[in-house]
Amino acid sequence: MVVFTCNNCGESLQKPKVEKHYQFSCKRGKNLTCVDCHKDFLGDAYGEHIRCVSEADRYSAKGSSIKQSEIPKGEQKQQEWMDMIRNSIDNDTKLSKDLRNVLDKILVNNNLPMKQKPFMNFVFSSLGGRVPKHNIEAAWNVIDNYKKKWLEQKSEATKRKAEEAAKSEATSKKAKIEPEVVENGKSEEAPEENGVSEGGKFSFETQIFKELKGKENMSVAKLRKAVLKAYLKQSGKEEKFNKKLESLDTVEIKDGIVTLK
Repeated sequence: MVVFTCNNCGESLQKPKVEKHYQFSCKRGKNLTCVDCHKDFLGDAYGEHIRCVSEADRYSAKGSSIKQSEIPKGEQKQQEWMDMIRNSIDNDTKLSKDLRNVLDKILVNNNLPMKQKPFMNFVFSSLGGRVPKHNIEAAWNVIDNYKKKWLEQKSEATKRKAEEAAKSEATSKKAKIEPEVVENGKSEEAPEENGVSEGGKFSFETQIFKELKGKENMSVAKLRKAVLKAYLKQSGKEEKFNKKLESLDTVEIKDGIVTLK
C-alpha cells in the first residue's frame, strides 16, 4: 500500500488515512511526499498515485523501477477499488461497531469483486459464513454510496477542468486578435496604423477588429470603406492614386470635385 509523509507535521499516512488526517488532524493544505519514491503531491494529486515501487525495486542491481504506466490496467483498477473501500470506511463516522468490524475483515483481501452479487458471495465465503448476509449487504451499501459520491466529485472536477481549459483557450485567442502594444509591463492601444502586422504587412483581421472595437455595430458598407481606406493609406496606394489623378489632363479638380474636361 502507498504510504505518504505529511510535509506539514511529519506524520506517516497510509493512502486511505489521508483525507481523515487533513480533515481532523492537520488543518493546513494537503502536502505529501511518497515514502518510497519521494515524489511530492499537492492537493488531491496524491489520489492518482495508485501504487509505488518498493525500496528493493528502486535500488535493484539493474537500476530499474516500476513505472505507473507499466502496471496492468486491471491491477490499477483493482487498487483503486480497494482504496475506495478503505476510504469509505475512514470517511463514514456513523458506522456501527459490527458493520465496521465486517468492513475491516473484508480489507484483508486484495481481490474483492466490484459487482454486488459476486462481492456478497465472495465475502460470505471468505468469512466462513459466520457473518449474516444482511450485514454484508449493509457493508456493500456503504461502499456503493461512497463510490457514487466519488464519481460525482470526479465528474464535477473533470467538468471544471474542461471549462477552465475552454476559458483559457478563448482568452488566448482574444489576446492574439486584440491589437495591443506591451511596453514596460503596461498594455496600451496600438497607434492609428495598427492594421500593420508584425511582418510589416497589412492585417485585415486586425483592422476590422480596430474599427469594430467600442462600437455596438457597423454596416458592412461603412466597415468596408473604413478598412479599405486604412489599407490604401498603409500600402501607399492612396498616395499613388492621388498623384495619378492629379497628373491626368482629361480631368479638372476643384474644391475636392473631379470633373471631366
